[in-house]
Amino acid sequence: LPCPPETAVLLASYACQAKYGDYDRDRFTRHPIPIDRLLSPK
Repeated sequence: LPCPPETAVLLASYACQAKYGDYDRDRFTRHPIPIDRLLSPK
């Protein structure tokens, strides 16, 4: 479904929160979230 970029970013943030949980500095310093695989180039 087409949606504004702001909505797409908000939905992506919800998906990341659901998949990876709360931010943990120790966890994400060693293993960063693969943003390039999560966001579509469009």
